[in-house]
Formats: sequence, structure tokens, C-alpha cells
Amino acid sequence: MEGRPDSKPGNPHWWSAQEDKLFEKILSDKFGAGLPDILEEVSKQITTKDIEAVRRRYEQLEEDIKNIEAGRVPLPNYTDSANTTTSGSRKGGKAGAA
Repeated sequence: MEGRPDSKPGNPHWWSAQEDKLFEKILSDKFGAGLPDILEEVSKQITTKDIEAVRRRYEQLEEDIKNIEAGRVPLPNYTDSANTTTSGSRKGGKAGAA
């Protein structure tokens, strides 16, 4: 979302990292609930955003997901050979740590 014109502070459509994190947490917590309930809950907890701002953010997220699933967004490469075993599973610490 970095390249979007709404990704700058001062723009009324801009969301801070904290607002985004809370938005995503509420979406996760309310999974399965109706969209109007989710939008209302987000706008209650993020008092700087009204329901229409929340709806726009939700629609942006939907569009981002569609683009990712369609392969139009390159995914970052998180491989770190120091934290990967030979079987490919991830470890929580450094290789060789007990």
C-alpha cells in the first residue's frame, strides 16, 4: 500500500500502523460476523475513523488480497538459512541452539 496516494500522514484516508494493527485484530476477532457489525466495532475502537473510512479500508484490504492471490504482488523472501533445518521446517532460535 506504500505507493497509494492515501499512504501519507495528513491525508484523511491515511491509517497509522497502530490503527492498521487494531483494524486487523478486530477483523480476526470478529471473523464470521456480519460486515456491518465489524465496521461498527472498528469505528468504535478507532475513534478517528467513521464507518465509511473503515469500509474504504476494508475494501482496500480486499483488493490487496485479490492482487496477492492473483500473483500480482511479489511476496517477500523470508528464508533465513540459520533458522531453517534441512527438512525445511522453521526453528525459533539459531541453528544448533538447544
